[in-house]
Order: sequence, then C-alpha cells, then structure tokens
Amino acid sequence: YNGSVGNNVTIDHDGVVSMPKQPAFHADYDGTASITDNNTVSFPNVRLNVGSCYSTSTGKFTAPVAGNYLIYWDAIGGNDADVYRFKLFKNDAQYLDAVQLRIDTESGEYGNGTKVEIVPLAASDTLKIFFDSDNGNVAYADQNYITFGGFLIG
Repeated sequence: YNGSVGNNVTIDHDGVVSMPKQPAFHADYDGTASITDNNTVSFPNVRLNVGSCYSTSTGKFTAPVAGNYLIYWDAIGGNDADVYRFKLFKNDAQYLDAVQLRIDTESGEYGNGTKVEIVPLAASDTLKIFFDSDNGNVAYADQNYITFGGFLIG
C-alpha cells in the first residue's frame, strides 16, 4: 500500500507510517565550531524531523500548519564571566523579550539551563534560536549540550 489513510497519516510502499500534519523536531549542536556572538544557532544533528520542518542550513523550524507548539531549547554558557542569551526568534524577530534562556557565569565556571514555551504559530511562521552574549564571548558548544526542539500540541 502506498497512500493516505484519512487526512493526517501517510503510509509509504515500505509500510512506514508518517503523520506530516503532526510536526515534531529535535536537533542538537555537533561541537565542531564555536557558537559565536550575534548569530543564529544552526543545529546540524537532527534526531527527529517529522514533516521535514526543521532546516539545518537555516537553523529554522517552519510550521506546516497553524496551532500551538511546545518549543524547548537548552544550552551551556561559556566559562568566561559573561551573560549568555539564547533567544527565541519568531519570523526573524525576538519573540517577547522575556522568552530567552539567560545564563550568567563567573570566570572559570559554566552555567546551563533549559527553556520551554508554548508558542502560537500560523502556517509558514518560523522559529529559530539566536545567540548573543554581553561581552561577545562564544558559547560552549559540545555535542548534546545545546538542543532545540518542539512539536504541535493542538
């Protein structure tokens, strides 16, 4: 069988079932390069990408359908005395000033955190994580410590 079952489920010729109307993604950073100040973070290790809505080339998730999405991201700041901010951007602008993961560190210490938000999106809206630090330092970028993901909840 190769086709659709109802409006929300597709089965390919190998019997793989997908639900492209139920998008979900999870990606992490690969640690190959520093995360530099004033840049979009692109997460190259995609662990889950139902509906192919997350792009590793742009670092953006594009909502295929309107709805409320649970979005999460986590990170570690560098070990310099600094304030590291991982901000959620919607359609290339910061999504509410308070919606950011802020990590304050002292010299020689790392800090980490996780942020979870429910974000209403229209079809074709985009989300990305934008990084900056007060003193221009790079963020700690080892694999699996910096992630970005989410899924449609309704």
